Amino acid sequence: MKYTTYGSLLPAVVHSIIYNVQSISCLKEGMKLLITKGKKIILIMIMGILFSMVWNFSLLSKADAWSGTLQRGMSGYEVTELQRKLTDLLYNPGAIDGYFGYQTEQAVKSFQQIHGLWIDGKAGWQTLNEIDGTVSRYSKPSRPKNVSRGGNISRQDLYLLGQAIHAEARGETYEGQVAVGAVILNRLKSNQFPKSIYGIIYQPRQFDAVYDGQINMAPSQSAINAAQDALNGWDPSLGALYYYNPRYIKDNWILSRPITRYIGSHVFAR
Repeated sequence: MKYTTYGSLLPAVVHSIIYNVQSISCLKEGMKLLITKGKKIILIMIMGILFSMVWNFSLLSKADAWSGTLQRGMSGYEVTELQRKLTDLLYNPGAIDGYFGYQTEQAVKSFQQIHGLWIDGKAGWQTLNEIDGTVSRYSKPSRPKNVSRGGNISRQDLYLLGQAIHAEARGETYEGQVAVGAVILNRLKSNQFPKSIYGIIYQPRQFDAVYDGQINMAPSQSAINAAQDALNGWDPSLGALYYYNPRYIKDNWILSRPITRYIGSHVFAR
């Protein structure tokens, strides 16, 4: 009876052993699969993190470029404009050639120092905004209509005024030419100067064009028009009595005069 009983149990035992072996085998395979997939998941996660870092770095680099930051080694139209504005504000960036070199960097640093900005020599948004704001304070005034301040000005005086404008400012913008004419007319109203256009223009040591003879050149039509606009009341100089080119200063006294505007290569002052 025992053998019959054990014999009847043997198939069940064998089946159980086989089942357990298969289960263990399946478990092992499952573990292997999990580990393999886990490695893949970890690898995918690492790759994702690395990709995200590279992408974010790329975005930051682009953001820096989009921010309009100008710095040493860069070149282009934006640098040219920066150099032009710095020159207008009497910060010498060197040649206006569109290349951000050492001298441009030093000019930016000087501007930043004077205006209380972070001094790094880079023209970021804050520095550029401050430069634009400084320039805009000397923006072009409204052109008056039908306002005369010339009094009884003869055609000879108009022509002489045009000669002075042509000789002194023929390389300037039209506004800059009118501003030079306005300075002469502002002197006409001041007690510090002679009481005639001829006397003002030919006052000793006042205008280089008289000294070197350029005053005798025939004025351009632009200079005559500028003279007429100045006589009609347009004063882009904002009441200035003096003007000078900062690159050719002969007397440092002029630097003590309060500045009214920067126009082209000239500084206008009272």
